[in-house]
Amino acid sequence: MQVYSEMELFKDFELLVGVEGGEIIFSHHFRNNEEREALIGYERRYFPQLKKGGREMENLFEELIDYKKGKDIDPSQFKVKFSRGTEFEKKVWKTLKRTKKGDLITYKKLGELAGYQDAQRAVGNTMRKNYLIIFVPCHRVIGKGKKIGGFSAGIENKKMLLRIENNEL
Repeated sequence: MQVYSEMELFKDFELLVGVEGGEIIFSHHFRNNEEREALIGYERRYFPQLKKGGREMENLFEELIDYKKGKDIDPSQFKVKFSRGTEFEKKVWKTLKRTKKGDLITYKKLGELAGYQDAQRAVGNTMRKNYLIIFVPCHRVIGKGKKIGGFSAGIENKKMLLRIENNEL
């Protein structure tokens, strides 16, 4: 069964999450109802049986609330389903998923660990396509010289996530 629901992770950081069989199938940030509806429509292309959930999501959302409070929860350790992306993208996302709460990694180093030298631009593009935000922790990826880089949910939210994980840039 494919279900979705949403929660407010922070002020101005709404999270739309889908699950199937205990795996996260997507996770997106949205700013308003129009964006949420567009994302749900988009995800139905991949998951045509997608339905609005409720109770199925309670435990997951409770863990995310505990994560937000700084408890010992690491969303990158949750099971995810890589349902799209090129082989390069999947390899980079899977490599990133191995980072732990509190880790920071540069775009260049992430590319190298995934087996690609000098691929930092392609890695950056891959981060922009991340459809598993928080669970594939693109907020942990930074630029050379500890530059914050981009984040689909906004730089302030990236900084907030990094603070939760005890990373100050």
